[in-house]
Amino acid sequence: MLKFAKADLLRYQNRLDEAEDTLNDIAKNYVGSSLEDDILYLKYKIEKTRQNYDKASSYLQKIIDNYATDILGDNAIFYLAEIYQNYLNDDEKAKTMYGKIILEYKDSTFCC
Repeated sequence: MLKFAKADLLRYQNRLDEAEDTLNDIAKNYVGSSLEDDILYLKYKIEKTRQNYDKASSYLQKIIDNYATDILGDNAIFYLAEIYQNYLNDDEKAKTMYGKIILEYKDSTFCC
């Protein structure tokens, strides 16, 4: 947990390469840990800061594919919809993601 907090602090300080290295180290050394979706989410934030929206969206898609029922599932869907709408100019995919929030995550803070 301490290493993850360090990675988050490094991201906040805009030391993105160091943050990414720390996250990769955690992922390598703690395979199967409960932090896997959190690692992907933090990597998404790093790539969004870098304005690498394709890579950012791939991290969100991994969360949706593997951790949709976890606490970050609805966040990943919502932020992926935002990337499609605002950065990748794919309104159809954005609509699909927003619809998924409404239909499958009725208790989400992003819904209704």
